[in-house]
Amino acid sequence: MIWAIVMAVIAFLGLVMLVGYAVWLVHKGADVLSELKVLGRRAEQLGELAGQVRIPAYTRDVRSGTVGGDEDSWAR
Repeated sequence: MIWAIVMAVIAFLGLVMLVGYAVWLVHKGADVLSELKVLGRRAEQLGELAGQVRIPAYTRDVRSGTVGGDEDSWAR
């Protein structure tokens, strides 16, 4: 009869561990979703900053051998 009590205690402790693991997993999932939201906001900020970058148009003057452009040749 003692073996039945031991098995019941082991089963109960296993159930407690399973519930504890489920709670921990839900918290980790919430943390991951929170980090994904932060990543999305950072991606939006990066897109805004990348949209503000001005790249000069590439020009080459064959006669003088220079490469570059003036302020008017900047791409917008």
